Amino acid sequence: MARAGALALLWLLAITQLFGQDARPNPGPFILPVEVSDGFISGRGSPVPLTVSLRAHPSVVPAPSWQLGATLAVSYRNPQVETLGGLRAVVHILQLPQAFHGYAASGGIFAEALYGTHSHQFIYLGGQVDLGGIMQFGLRSGRETRAGETYWEGFLGTDVVSLLRSVLTVPQ
Repeated sequence: MARAGALALLWLLAITQLFGQDARPNPGPFILPVEVSDGFISGRGSPVPLTVSLRAHPSVVPAPSWQLGATLAVSYRNPQVETLGGLRAVVHILQLPQAFHGYAASGGIFAEALYGTHSHQFIYLGGQVDLGGIMQFGLRSGRETRAGETYWEGFLGTDVVSLLRSVLTVPQ
């Protein structure tokens, strides 16, 4: 987890140096967060199995503090790979304009209900920090409702739409 924190800090510093003071007070009507997560599964015995996933969350932003959308994921849960899909809602409960090097930051909570290709059903709850859409990180915990397994994951991601907007914006 310390390596992930160091990587997040280096990524943030590199992005802020590359793109300067690009605050994002309004993310626009559509966002596309993409993230990589890593964690473990409790309730399966010893040794503790690991989980890794790649997720995309195409979402609409009906209000500045709400995001509603879907989750599409490919997940490796020792010993199998599974695709997942379902619904996701995010509520930003803390807004900090220009909190870090000019980036607007927000903290939020989210819920996901996912269905997998191997007849698995998941409920996830978590918290995230969003730094201007350029970087997002957080923790989530989920429960597989049929097998009774609990998942604990940390994630790191970015909003592809905001990142492209930052790259394509010409400084004046």
